[in-house]
Amino acid sequence: MANNNSNNMNNTWNAAAGQGAQQWNDQDMIGDLLAQEKQLISAYSTNMVEGSQHPLRTLMAQHLDQTSHDHFGIFQQMQQRGWYQTQPAEENAINAARQRETDQRNQMM
Repeated sequence: MANNNSNNMNNTWNAAAGQGAQQWNDQDMIGDLLAQEKQLISAYSTNMVEGSQHPLRTLMAQHLDQTSHDHFGIFQQMQQRGWYQTQPAEENAINAARQRETDQRNQMM
């Protein structure tokens, strides 16, 4: 009886899947994973800087570091498969960004 119920549930799910539900491929799944990692990075970063206790800040910093490494690994996998294309930055754009950062840092001091 339990096996029959299981088959009925699978048939119901499969029928619903055929009615507009979309099958995820590898690119969809890894893209979703990348988006989730970005959300975690944001959450850990916020919690780290807003934490009032050193042990909590340290824990959030550790999670942030690990998650950023995981995120980069996922990004590299997508890039190797041609699923995330980027343009190399031109040298003058890099130098301009460095100068803006230096200017902003100097204004704060």
